[in-house]
Amino acid sequence: MSSFTPKDGVHRGVPFWQYRGWDAINNSSLGAAKQSMLHYRMQEPLKDTPSLKLGRLVHEMALEPENALRNYVVLPDLTEGIKAKRPKATNEYKNRLAEFQELHEDKEIVTQEEYDQMVGCLRSLRSNARFREYMNGADYELSILWVDETSGLRCKARLDICKPGELIGDIKTTQDASAFEKSIANFDYHRQAAFYMDGAVAVGLDPKEFCFVPVEKTPPFGCRAAPMAGEAILVGREMYQSALQRIAEAEAADVWPSYQDPSVWHLPKWAMGVA
Repeated sequence: MSSFTPKDGVHRGVPFWQYRGWDAINNSSLGAAKQSMLHYRMQEPLKDTPSLKLGRLVHEMALEPENALRNYVVLPDLTEGIKAKRPKATNEYKNRLAEFQELHEDKEIVTQEEYDQMVGCLRSLRSNARFREYMNGADYELSILWVDETSGLRCKARLDICKPGELIGDIKTTQDASAFEKSIANFDYHRQAAFYMDGAVAVGLDPKEFCFVPVEKTPPFGCRAAPMAGEAILVGREMYQSALQRIAEAEAADVWPSYQDPSVWHLPKWAMGVA
């Protein structure tokens, strides 16, 4: 964690790497708490993946395009003129790539395919009337810090889109926007909605609703946008508050238990032929 974490409240213009270093609990870390306190305690930093990389690129181009132009560069075709069946396996290509990487060492390199995916996502987002409405007059990428009243733990969140007094919006890249309700359940997005909403209220932003905007990562880049239902946020609130309370108790006792032992081992119903 960073040696410096600012005071509670709303912070604008904070680079993501700096936000990540703040000494506070974020929603993503609560996923491991569903397994056990030991899993929460021992979890590793989230590893980067092509899917996460695309998500970052889409977020920056949609919300902070000036930052994206500074932070990313598209890898050109460096195979031109190399006469080989596998040009990327040649030393000439590897030397060209090394030179390009050195020239752009201050930027994240994206492939032409990743760039094309981003463009498709961006066009789809901008064609969605609700997304345009969410964006109109909004603040972007606000970082917030607050103390959860029930557990006493310090928490943080980064809000994609925020209209104080109105709404919070969050962009999600996804495989199938038509089945986003399933993604909400699978990835506990309702927990995120409640966590962010309550954090935003704690720092005085007072949103009335939390809106998700899923956009597909592949053609035709389908996009949907809608607020979360109130009952789903209530379930998400119970989830995150239960997790924070267990974390607070574990920290107070400095005891991080793993799974509970069952009284006996049973076969699952499906293995016993029970419907």
